[in-house]
Amino acid sequence: IPFLHKVITSAAFSDLPIDTQFIEKNEQVLFSQDYDRNKILAIASCAKIISEMAISDASSAVSPFASASQWRMNQTSNRDVHWLNAKQNDSATEQIDTVTVNETQAALPSSAGFSSKTRDFNVSIAQQQYSIQATLQGDQLIACVNGEQIKLHMFIKNLQLNLFYAGLAIELHQVDFSGDAESDHHQGALTAPMNGRVIAVLVKDGDTVSKGDPLIIIEAMKMEHTITALEDGVVADVFYAQAELVAEGDILIAMQSDEEEGK
Repeated sequence: IPFLHKVITSAAFSDLPIDTQFIEKNEQVLFSQDYDRNKILAIASCAKIISEMAISDASSAVSPFASASQWRMNQTSNRDVHWLNAKQNDSATEQIDTVTVNETQAALPSSAGFSSKTRDFNVSIAQQQYSIQATLQGDQLIACVNGEQIKLHMFIKNLQLNLFYAGLAIELHQVDFSGDAESDHHQGALTAPMNGRVIAVLVKDGDTVSKGDPLIIIEAMKMEHTITALEDGVVADVFYAQAELVAEGDILIAMQSDEEEGK
């Protein structure tokens, strides 16, 4: 849908003529990301926090200890939200965008679609500052970003956040730090960063690989994501074949641990 929206709103489509080379001739325009990524990440971070607070508010009706409101005795709430940089997902070193969100306790007027549940945030990312007032009504986020009124729809599932705004469908992924504390059973496992399709398997069971070697390639959102070896080792198992579909978090390849190699 976003691609078709770009096609029919492009100057080339309006001006005519159209031929079978239309996409190739206008590739730069049709596949460009014409939105401010930092601004979108700032909004997404606020949206994620508000959705968590909505769940917390529902839980706190049962238990007061489940509340996660912005109230603090001495300081306002301050939180870092970490997002994967999709443009760098195919590199050996994963890039992360960090958004710092500070929620104020100022009372906001009930106007322009805002309600008593409207949250007021000061957000910073890459030395850019945003003042955001936002409220969540169902799956619609109503926000004021540095004075600009914005309405968009959102969908959240675990660490994935989708924003539907101005004809765009933007998929974002938070960094999963849970793997840092996983047991030895999961060490060496390489997982799918998002839903997609395997387009190439570059290794097989028993192959010896070096850190940074490409192992498997996934196609998602019209982009190729190369999963690389995190360290030197031996491939223990390959769980997916070419053309098979994978879901976010699926284990693609397992590596032998040092103890297994010693045996």
